[in-house]
Amino acid sequence: MRKLFLFGSSLLPALMASHAAFADHGGDIDTFCTNGTVDLTIELGDGVPLPKQYTNGSGSEATITGTMNDNALFGPAHEVTQVTLGAHTGTILSEAPVVPTSSITPLGSAHVVVDFTSSDTGSTVLATCDYNLTIAPPAEVADLVQIPVRWCAVEGSAQAEDKEPGELVDGDKLIALLARVGDEITLPGMHVVFRPASAPGGIPVIADPSPNNDQLGDLAISFLGLGEAGTAMALCEQAWDEHYPGQRGTIMVNGRQLLAAGVLGGVAPAAPVGLWVASSQQGSGQRGDDLCGHPRQLTAGDVTPMLRLAAYDQALFGGTSG
Repeated sequence: MRKLFLFGSSLLPALMASHAAFADHGGDIDTFCTNGTVDLTIELGDGVPLPKQYTNGSGSEATITGTMNDNALFGPAHEVTQVTLGAHTGTILSEAPVVPTSSITPLGSAHVVVDFTSSDTGSTVLATCDYNLTIAPPAEVADLVQIPVRWCAVEGSAQAEDKEPGELVDGDKLIALLARVGDEITLPGMHVVFRPASAPGGIPVIADPSPNNDQLGDLAISFLGLGEAGTAMALCEQAWDEHYPGQRGTIMVNGRQLLAAGVLGGVAPAAPVGLWVASSQQGSGQRGDDLCGHPRQLTAGDVTPMLRLAAYDQALFGGTSG
């Protein structure tokens, strides 16, 4: 299988690591990509091609920068590549650079454009990579399922980065955690990955439901319910509706610690009682094998209330850096 899993890797390729240099005696700073819009389909784990050759015919050092447009596959506009050339020089890279995709890059299609400008010529567009891009699952995991996730960080947790409730934080470490879980567990074992829902401004920071109990950011779990964690899940969904209306996905809350009889790793709502195996629990056994049979016989009402969970901040235990 190709190297699918590039989480944590920068989208700024080390362009100068291996190249052939040549002298350029013209006057232009230049590169070239596509001639008009090109239809391009790649598999998840492959990359979006960028130019291989760059020239600087000016009399001073110049930096050429490629900036990708805002799009549904790669998010808000951002720099994806940069190369610096001395006066009257050029470079031909030994391998064409790419904008990489990873297991948490969304599948689907979008108009993806990378415009190239230089420090010498300002906002003038020197060249453009213009793609009607489709990202498809690799043949090895053609049945891949991506589940969008809406993260929130509780104030006081390391991932909230000292932000106040109502503010946004980049959430990079939580997104990297999703990728690691997919790469190591859910993708090879289940052909499922959890990917972040679109949050161009960052993920919400939410209030600690009971800031005067325990340490700020801790979520207490009640014996027969979700306790503070359940309240935090509801606050998270509300925050997403306020900041990013229309975005859908499983709610995931990052608390400092989850406290019950001891420290829990995570907590999620239980399945509806009617789906339980028949037992002394009132209401159980009403749905036969709807949950565990094949095919499952589940409704949106069965599943939607369960699309929430809370987990402790792994920075406390070495899972992420603070």
